[in-house]
Amino acid sequence: MARSRESQNGPDSSGNLLKRIRQRLRRHPENSVTEYEKRFLVLYIPSELKAQMDAPDYSDYVDIEQAYLSDDERIRKETKPTGEVKYTYARKIPISGTQGFGKTEKPESLSEEEYEYLLEGKIGRAISKRRHFISDMEGLTVQLDIFKGMYEDDPLDGKMLAEVEIESPGENQDAYQKIRNFRAFPWFVKKHVTDLISTRKLAMGTPFPNAIAA
Repeated sequence: MARSRESQNGPDSSGNLLKRIRQRLRRHPENSVTEYEKRFLVLYIPSELKAQMDAPDYSDYVDIEQAYLSDDERIRKETKPTGEVKYTYARKIPISGTQGFGKTEKPESLSEEEYEYLLEGKIGRAISKRRHFISDMEGLTVQLDIFKGMYEDDPLDGKMLAEVEIESPGENQDAYQKIRNFRAFPWFVKKHVTDLISTRKLAMGTPFPNAIAA
């Protein structure tokens, strides 16, 4: 939606909206979630998993559009297979001493209007991807992101990135050690890329690494 210069600088500017959202976060510190995660490039999708993903009744995924307002502030639109849509803002704060694996996430719900307004103030580009949720016997959550092009010849189209994650209500040494010691599945590139690539870095223009070269 186009907005006049007057409205952008007025009381409902995206900057003022962001201040109000930050105030809402401070009023609800109990909403914070701690995440420990490792990221891997993906060599291929196993045939059994591919068959599940291609099944007509497959629904273990969500379509995501997201963008960044600063280095640690993200907005996201999630669309489930049912058509249900959720809009969120989140601030992600690294946890010291976790080698980049641990972050505290402070989320806040947005309205569609708030999301669209904040999207106009994004830094870098918006990112679109389909996130598949894969069960794992070790008590970990495996998320497979397959990126979607947002314009013709978008270099991100079809690229794949996997995240292995544990969520905790607070800092958890056992969860950290489990993620730290996790070894790649055969269909992952063996060495993790947690410190090299993330959706935020892709939004800021970092080229996607070549999985074969890695």
